[in-house]
Amino acid sequence: GETASGDSRHVVVVDSESPPANIIYIAVGSACVLIVIIVVGMAVYYVHNNKAHHQQADALQ
Repeated sequence: GETASGDSRHVVVVDSESPPANIIYIAVGSACVLIVIIVVGMAVYYVHNNKAHHQQADALQ
């Protein structure tokens, strides 16, 4: 009886609160993922450019 109604009320409260929190978590999560992808991408790009430069320099020599 009481616990069930308390639980259902609790679920409703959590549901009403969770969308904003979820949006924040999703936003923060995707921002972190984007930053990681950008950093990794820049690192890979930089390394590839360095290798290409060295190869071109070697080829010129």
